[in-house]
Amino acid sequence: MKVLIIGGTSHSLQNFRAPLIDFLVQSGYQVMLASGVDAYFQNAKKFFAGKGIELWALPFNRSGTNIIEEIRSIVKLRKFIVKRKPDVVISYTSKPVIYTGLAIRGLSDVRHFPMITGLGYAFSDELSFKRVIVNRIARFLYRESFKSACSIIFQNLDDRRIFIGLKVISEDSRFCRVYGSGIDSEKFMKADLPEEPVFLMLARLIEQKGVHQYVAAAKLLKQKYPGARFLLAGALDENPGSLTSDQLVSFVEEGFVEYLGYLEDVVPAIKECRFYVLPSFYREGVPRSIIEAMSMGRPIITTNSPGCRDTVEVDCNGYIVEPRSTQSLALALEKCISLSDEKVEGMALHSLDMVRKQFDSKVVNQAILEEIGRFL
Repeated sequence: MKVLIIGGTSHSLQNFRAPLIDFLVQSGYQVMLASGVDAYFQNAKKFFAGKGIELWALPFNRSGTNIIEEIRSIVKLRKFIVKRKPDVVISYTSKPVIYTGLAIRGLSDVRHFPMITGLGYAFSDELSFKRVIVNRIARFLYRESFKSACSIIFQNLDDRRIFIGLKVISEDSRFCRVYGSGIDSEKFMKADLPEEPVFLMLARLIEQKGVHQYVAAAKLLKQKYPGARFLLAGALDENPGSLTSDQLVSFVEEGFVEYLGYLEDVVPAIKECRFYVLPSFYREGVPRSIIEAMSMGRPIITTNSPGCRDTVEVDCNGYIVEPRSTQSLALALEKCISLSDEKVEGMALHSLDMVRKQFDSKVVNQAILEEIGRFL
């Protein structure tokens, strides 16, 4: 059986899908990969070649809006799929999901399993004319693409409810729920908690991830608790809501946060923190950075937003705050500072237990494989 996995970037295939790819190979599938070309493409191609897996380039442009070029991309994708003759296609992120669904219309021998890893900007609650237009186009394209899907893999049920409410899918559409993309808990192993109140946020530096709220909360608490540290890591992004380099420099110069830059390896940064923070109001699937921190035994502070709230059992492994609220976030961070060592250690162990039961890649990948198996 041939399985083709299509992602938006080679970077995500290597960093987020490697456990699934290995799992499929170990289960006897012949795996093929395809993605848009990014700065990591050649490195990813060599990485997968070392596993005996070929990675092909596809014409995906994350921010492309030229209708003619996008139609050409779908036509090229269809030709690519017809030539490679996969039995199963797994796609993830919006363009690969939509374009794959449209490209395989009429190809009865191809079984498509789109994976919804978050709904992003098109389904955010931002009130703007542009967002409304993008949302209407996205709804139509998702609806048409899902007509060729065997089963839709959701990372959180909020996204499924939204699709049903917008009539993108029906209540009886076949679906499978998994808890995130899964992480390798052997790579992200439990680490001792530092005694000092050190907070860490790892994210693309875009407004919707809650960067401004994190910096503002740090400013409030640093004056009251000078020993507390607030670490920030991540890269600037091409997203319209990204911080500017001037804003980032200003945050660092104020001295309330410590910027670690973009990290290829996040393990040392997570080891350095006592609490992990992600005040996101972006339409996440299930944030991978939270799961990585949980796997290393860190209490979590995140928002009451789709995907984010699925990672926290309140007062057991962390706290949930209101999206966009600096005050709500600051109160939760201050509460963390006042916790006893015994309580923090208990929360850390609860995070570990949740990972083992729901978020470990073995659990997630087994669920995906079982869903695929129902159609083969």
